[in-house]
Amino acid sequence: MKRVLIFLFLLVAVFSLPYTIRKGDVLRIEVVGYPDLTRDCAVDIEGAITFPYVGRVKVEGLSVDQVTELLKERLSRSFSEPEVIVSLQQIAPRNVYVSGVVNRVVDMGMEDLTVSKLLSLLSGDIDTSLDLSSVDLSKVKVLRDGRVFELDLSSLLWGEAPEKDVVLQENDQVILPEKSYTEFVKVVGAVAKPGIYPYRKEMTLLDAIAEAGGTTQESSGKIIVLSKDKTVEISEKDLYQKNLLLKPGDTVHVQKIDERFAYVVGAVARPGMYTFSREESLTLKNLVAKAGGISVENRYVEKVLITRDGKTTEYTPEVLDENVQLNVGDVVEIKKYEETRVYVSGYVTRPGVYEISPKESVTLEKLLSMAGGFRGSVEEIDSIVITRDGSVVEISPDKLDFPVKPGDIVNVKEFIPKKAYILGYVRSPGLYAFGKSEAFTLRNLIAKAGGFIDESQVVSVKLSGKEYSPEEIVEKDIPLEDGVFVYVEKYTDRFVYIVGDNAVRNGRMSFAKDEPFTLSTALKKYGVEDFSLVKSLSLLRDGEEKSFDPEKILTEDVPLRTGDTILVKTIQTKRVYFTGDVYGYVDFAKDEDITLEKALARFGKIQKKYIAGLKVHSNGKVQELAEITDLPLEDGAVVEVDVKEAVRVYVDGFVKVPQMVVFEPDESALLDRAIVKAGGYKEDALFEAGNVVVLRNGSEITVSQNQLSFFELKDGDLVYVKYTERPHVYVFGEGITNTLVTFKDEETPTLRNVLGKVGGIKSTGSSRIVVVSPDGEKKEVDYEDVINTGGPVLESGSVVFVPLETENFAYVVGEVVRPGAYELKGDVTLLKLIAQAGGLSNWALKTKVILRRGENEIAYDFTNIDEVQKVKIEPGDVVYVPPVETNYVYVLGNVKTPGIVKVDRYSTVFDVVMRAGGFTDRAATNRIFLFKGGPQGEVTVCDLSGVLSGKGGGVNPNVAPGDVVFVPDNPLIQVTEALSIVNTVINTISNVKDFMGW
Repeated sequence: MKRVLIFLFLLVAVFSLPYTIRKGDVLRIEVVGYPDLTRDCAVDIEGAITFPYVGRVKVEGLSVDQVTELLKERLSRSFSEPEVIVSLQQIAPRNVYVSGVVNRVVDMGMEDLTVSKLLSLLSGDIDTSLDLSSVDLSKVKVLRDGRVFELDLSSLLWGEAPEKDVVLQENDQVILPEKSYTEFVKVVGAVAKPGIYPYRKEMTLLDAIAEAGGTTQESSGKIIVLSKDKTVEISEKDLYQKNLLLKPGDTVHVQKIDERFAYVVGAVARPGMYTFSREESLTLKNLVAKAGGISVENRYVEKVLITRDGKTTEYTPEVLDENVQLNVGDVVEIKKYEETRVYVSGYVTRPGVYEISPKESVTLEKLLSMAGGFRGSVEEIDSIVITRDGSVVEISPDKLDFPVKPGDIVNVKEFIPKKAYILGYVRSPGLYAFGKSEAFTLRNLIAKAGGFIDESQVVSVKLSGKEYSPEEIVEKDIPLEDGVFVYVEKYTDRFVYIVGDNAVRNGRMSFAKDEPFTLSTALKKYGVEDFSLVKSLSLLRDGEEKSFDPEKILTEDVPLRTGDTILVKTIQTKRVYFTGDVYGYVDFAKDEDITLEKALARFGKIQKKYIAGLKVHSNGKVQELAEITDLPLEDGAVVEVDVKEAVRVYVDGFVKVPQMVVFEPDESALLDRAIVKAGGYKEDALFEAGNVVVLRNGSEITVSQNQLSFFELKDGDLVYVKYTERPHVYVFGEGITNTLVTFKDEETPTLRNVLGKVGGIKSTGSSRIVVVSPDGEKKEVDYEDVINTGGPVLESGSVVFVPLETENFAYVVGEVVRPGAYELKGDVTLLKLIAQAGGLSNWALKTKVILRRGENEIAYDFTNIDEVQKVKIEPGDVVYVPPVETNYVYVLGNVKTPGIVKVDRYSTVFDVVMRAGGFTDRAATNRIFLFKGGPQGEVTVCDLSGVLSGKGGGVNPNVAPGDVVFVPDNPLIQVTEALSIVNTVINTISNVKDFMGW
């Protein structure tokens, strides 16, 4: 209901005030009489809109009426007295950002809003339900353009107006701090004023006891300091000599005479000191209950340690269920296992980190079930590789009873099926994959392709330089090699086109293998038994017309060529023949005048708008026409029609479906429509579409985003949509929203703006903020400094981490799947840490992963698994994975300019071939080899023939730095032959992977 009222208020404000256009508003623009020009135009970050026939025009700060007049004036250059209607379709929000106790974006609408009014709205909002008593109203802050306004709004709690208030402006950040006790020490027991006291930097035990009024006569002389990670006992008489430094959250217990108490630390909900009345039993079970119970499942508890009078006794976890008696002052530690993690990656539904207990018997089958099972069937699994303590075990996917242990790294490897191409005279030519249980033979491949279309028409089956007859294939099942190319050769059809009086047989005429390919045979097949009845006979070949005497054909027969056109006339009516892209004829009466316009109208099979050009053949002469005119024609004239063809362009790059797109002859082949046909731009959190490059006749044309709707494409163009990286920062940690934060061009990525976008830091987070730059440099920033000064301006790709009050974290930045901060549980190796970060990306420099520890820096080679799985990670370490130093691939073979081509994250095989000048005439476009990472890497056979023919489809994968693309001239070449050629071409480099830094 509240949202409805706010919207109504906005409408009233807009129509009653002289509203001026703002960035983010959406204008509906209509031109009366031209419905195709109607647009919803968003005002961009520069305050401008783009409209057809007007282009880009700035409208920010203008009223709706002013925009209307401006568009009228601009459109009048192309239209006569245009009538323009401009309306405000959507108003951009006027947001303020609230963080702290609540995290909320509030649209102020058009009214003035003070901070106190904002708090009133939030406290009355059902969705927010802000409790003002939980807010430290004495320290409310407003951040605006680098300035900080601190307000004391405490009077709101007793219903009075505050002395100082602030009218909010768009993009203000309002911080509502929580009443918090995170920065405290707790002093209890035999002191004058037990309680919670603020922690100060370098606060000592003596300082804390002094704050609490000193010890009392009830003190036994023993003082216990209980921290998160340890317990320290000190005598009161040694307090001045051993003045212990405290940490935030410590508890100081001054033991009373005859006081009954015990301490519990470790894996409990609330570690600390607990007292017992004389009626309560001082037992282990009661102590754990007072501490909120065990914080982990019992199976993760390794042991229980009880320290008494300086001596520690170890117990099994089962003691937690027993009624063990404790003594006053006992310290109980519930220790959980340090290593409980198993890392699962590869071909499973949910790869990640899973916890198991070392004392459990967990099989591989159970672990894979926790990870959601295989992503496909068992048939799709090649093997399962387990890395444990430096050794590697490979297991079959049907042997899942293997026991796994904490610390194992399990990688489920997908089975890569063997593939073979089959083209030619089969029912379903294409690329076929074979499962593990399928026989990889020629007979099975032909069966998968639906068999021969007509076995009697098969000349041979070509395979690896050999030829087989259909009979040989039936007798012997021939094994295949992976990636092989099979071609089923059919008898080559010989044909001519024939036009004449026999309307039923006009058109294409084919000849069987055993038929003579001559003019006399064509006439007989056409139904002419008596050649003396033929009035005229002519042959069109290569644009020339040649006449023959029909009665001499039997004695002086004429050999034909495939594609010839034969014109036969046997009757006495006037006739005009059509050939070229259409076939047929039209008749006229003997006394009727014949013109081109009449002939086309009577023919009726093609609209004039689809005609690209005409040639008129008459009496051995040829007349070319650029446009249709009412040209007189003679009896027997032949009109050769050239029909406009569709425009075919290939769209690649930052689009959802890279493919060949086709514009029909009556479609406008505009660049923006081509992108829409390719599915539109990709949706990506880190990247957005940039300029578009059109490759045409070997040259590049760059088109900006605001010109896409005006740029006309030509047949054969390659459209490549570039992308730009959005400024972004990764945010992780305690008491803060863990997310990816992106910025618009006009926004400054200061640390304060980052925190504002994620709603600030809650009370559970630390006041220390760790910032790790994209190149791995780490620095700490104080939260108060950020609030007051805005903090540093962050580089795109930085990691912002708000830690717990512990240093048990390591940081991973650079070319990994999930950069961020990761808590170290147990012994974590460099290999495990990278696995937690999702693994290395395709663009990682695998041979130089940098580990920074303090002032030291060490580079590791991730191609050497034995090395990296022995490197132990320590708290505070920063791992930086740099990008490859040379983002290039080799394009070799039958391309116009072979060599090195620069690539980006969305480059495909077709894209790099086009950047290498395109294919030569000899290129085998249906058998292109992609060597991943260099000649010794995995091989993919790519088929781009469909792309070039406009049919789309095929195999066109993405490429990455270090790849080699080889375009052969022989469609029958095998992988081993191609590899030999590639190695010869780059014989100066022993391995492209080394050159590329992989």
